[in-house]
Amino acid sequence: MAIIDSPGFADVHIIVSDMERAKDFYDKLFGWPEVAAKPIRYDAKIGSEVAATYDRGTVYRTPQGTLLSLHPTGIGAFDPAITGLDHVTFGVGSKADLDRATKALDEAGISYTGPIEATEVGLALLAVHDPDGLPINLTAPLT
Repeated sequence: MAIIDSPGFADVHIIVSDMERAKDFYDKLFGWPEVAAKPIRYDAKIGSEVAATYDRGTVYRTPQGTLLSLHPTGIGAFDPAITGLDHVTFGVGSKADLDRATKALDEAGISYTGPIEATEVGLALLAVHDPDGLPINLTAPLT
């Protein structure tokens, strides 16, 4: 039995090296409404130590109600070799939606890989990278 009964993610925070560049990318990619675009300041702590202080950010609300937050840092681009977030995957409704996404990405000048069919899990997958190199995947059911 699970300790916590949760329906899934409520919020994903992505740390970005250039807030304006990242915001432009995510605005183009998804076009979700911003629910907080005002200055946000808080200290991220590990134990009792302040690991980072965030001065501003953007928070989007997805159609599911999940939040996607962008917060700046000054330490550089995403590095998949460091323990932590490896990628973020967002679902789309159908394979046709994924195919339409390729056309829209082409028109926006955003490079991508795929779509590929992962038949073992019943999904088609399309991969892009945000401006810091974080893999952003889009998936759709094959059926």
